[in-house]
Amino acid sequence: MINLTNTSSSQDGRWSEIRSRLKARWSKLNHAEIEALKDNLGLLSTQLTKRYGFSDDFAQRESETFMNSLSKKMNDIQIEKDNPNIHEMKNPPKAGDVYG
Repeated sequence: MINLTNTSSSQDGRWSEIRSRLKARWSKLNHAEIEALKDNLGLLSTQLTKRYGFSDDFAQRESETFMNSLSKKMNDIQIEKDNPNIHEMKNPPKAGDVYG
């Protein structure tokens, strides 16, 4: 699983993907609020509480759900990078599979 809580996503090339997913999911978050998450996505629940008025518990669940789906998507992207012919494979690996 990808650790998204305390990572500089901008440094590892994932920030563009993360930013577009944040914008698509929570359109009320403005540019400055999204950019503030660049180095710590763990602050997402706080941003959701402020902008949307969500309860702390609901915002935390929304944040966790988003980060889990993002983690799965990033794992899938990595599998595709590691296996350029994945779409031609009979039984392609899935996120979470261990392969060398």
